[in-house]
Amino acid sequence: SISGDLMIRNIQLNHGGKYVCVIDTDVESLSTSAILVVKGPPGPPDKVAVEEITDSTAQLSWTPGRDNGSPITGYIIQARTPFTVGWQAVDTVPEVVNGNMLTATVVGLNAWVEYEFRVVARNIVGLGEPSPASAKTRTEDASM
Repeated sequence: SISGDLMIRNIQLNHGGKYVCVIDTDVESLSTSAILVVKGPPGPPDKVAVEEITDSTAQLSWTPGRDNGSPITGYIIQARTPFTVGWQAVDTVPEVVNGNMLTATVVGLNAWVEYEFRVVARNIVGLGEPSPASAKTRTEDASM
């Protein structure tokens, strides 16, 4: 019995597939094959939209990105305003946005502030790249 190794450096998702090893001699030809499955963090969600906005909440929707070989287990919603430094995770209802959901309500927003939102998917491999930002949307004025 002969054994060997296959080494793929800097593996990428597109390296997955069927690999065949063939040994040809003057006497005989032998081959064996293996299926290589490459898994990675999810691709970025898309089409993040603000469906409805109040003075303190925003109802968001999005479309999923590629799962890259491992099911999406959840989403993180992030927001930024002219007053924040970079993107910040925000509170949502439900509190945990699982991988089957494509909507969530962001809570605890400030009145009369312009927000942008984005969504990050995760799976067992890790966090994916964030979605493109939603259109800028201003929360309503606080009720008196």
